[in-house]
Amino acid sequence: SSIPPTPMSMSPDTCSRLPGRSACSAASVPPRVSPAMVTDPAVRVALVNTCTDRPGIQRTDVVSAAEMARACKDRFAACDLAILSAAVADWRPAHAAEQKMKKRDELPALALEATEDILAWMGANKRSGQLLIGFALETDDEHRNAEEKLVRKNLDLIVLNSLRDPGAGFGHDTNKVTLIGAGKKAIDLPLMSKAEVARAILDRVAEVVREGAPPAETV
Repeated sequence: SSIPPTPMSMSPDTCSRLPGRSACSAASVPPRVSPAMVTDPAVRVALVNTCTDRPGIQRTDVVSAAEMARACKDRFAACDLAILSAAVADWRPAHAAEQKMKKRDELPALALEATEDILAWMGANKRSGQLLIGFALETDDEHRNAEEKLVRKNLDLIVLNSLRDPGAGFGHDTNKVTLIGAGKKAIDLPLMSKAEVARAILDRVAEVVREGAPPAETV
């Protein structure tokens, strides 16, 4: 899930400069890539974004972080797997001006308030058997910060991006990520297209599902 690209906007939220390519890639991965995840024809994909019209995807368009929070909460209980890749704004203007703000010699004071942490809410409210995947974009102490976020937000897997890696992060069709799971050895992936990253994430999720499945009964 992600928000529409509004790289310079301060209204309604202070947005991160992210066009949502990771969310689009994950939602659009062909079913054949991870057959363990999609062998059931009843599997449905819900995308909170504005980037794709692929058949079979239920798309919910949102503009603000508040709208995204409401849309995600409405769908979360029915989800078996939630992948949250959006760089949702942490802050928004506390007050919206109803009329034009006239230019003045002094700089205006902009009061901010926190937006809701959607991923943290989901981690606190997920049910048994529900899988929650988050992303972490870091610039320093990358692994430590990502691992802390994994625990703090009760995630099953976190996808670490580092802005130090050329070709990764904002504005690229490629990415270089590390997959970190609770109690598991981190998996460092090479630089690859975001479609390939999406496939790798879903393949790892399929492994997590298999690891957590009860043993097959024998007769």
